[in-house]
Amino acid sequence: MALGALAAGLVLRVIVMLFFYDYDTGFYTDGGLTAWLSLLLPGLAAGGAAWLFCRTGQSYGRYVRKKHGLPAILAFLSGFVLLQEAVRQAMDFQSFLKTGLSQYDAAMQPLIFWFFVAASLVFGLVQLVVGAALTTGRNPFRGAPLLYMAGVLWGISYLIVVYVFYAKSSCFVENFFSVVGAAALLVALLYACKLCSGVDDAGAAQRLFVAGGFLLAWEIPYLAANLLTRLLGKSYSGEQPAGYQLSALCAAAFLGVFLWTAYRDSREVWETEPPAEPEAQEPPADPEEA
Repeated sequence: MALGALAAGLVLRVIVMLFFYDYDTGFYTDGGLTAWLSLLLPGLAAGGAAWLFCRTGQSYGRYVRKKHGLPAILAFLSGFVLLQEAVRQAMDFQSFLKTGLSQYDAAMQPLIFWFFVAASLVFGLVQLVVGAALTTGRNPFRGAPLLYMAGVLWGISYLIVVYVFYAKSSCFVENFFSVVGAAALLVALLYACKLCSGVDDAGAAQRLFVAGGFLLAWEIPYLAANLLTRLLGKSYSGEQPAGYQLSALCAAAFLGVFLWTAYRDSREVWETEPPAEPEAQEPPADPEEA
């Protein structure tokens, strides 16, 4: 159902942006009907997937790590895109200091701007490490269990930038896609961090799949449709810079493939080796009996 949410979201969102969005006024030409469908139908499918992941009897245990080509490629790709975007923003800020002009609205608030630049730089490097680990099958989190906190910090910085500077559309659906999609990306990064670090494997896996379903339903279709229309020469006032959207799309695509491989590889273990129940503690001895 999560993959169905992704497919429905992509198709409907592309239709909205190509045929029912007025790029001059920022309003929908069909009264918002198709836009609401692009929000609700994938959301319902993601909700159904969340129910399946949380259904009674479903148990999760330890996460199995294996070599994987596609997640490794996406990890490398997202790492390079994040690093490139960090360098581009830093260079743009130097131009901003000289001319007062910048393609990034966040440059007007240096604290937010540099937090995002630094987070993009560090997260990009971590993604390269993760890509190498997925290529070799090694576990980079054994010696540094909180390594993927870099992704969580980037997710926080990205959500702040989106909320402060780009959630200003006159249409509710557009603001919902941008903010809630970024929030779903952040939550997925948080539970990916917990899963990779070995903290509460069972709970982290379940919550990663739930957040991942909404990531597939809303964030990936929103970013992919925007970038597609940019390639066709269409953009609108207040749209996020292409570098922001490409960075987020690459990170989201990596998480989408990562959660699928984690589910596929670990499912047999989860079914045959359910997580152990915590041992019941012996009640304290009765002082009178002692």
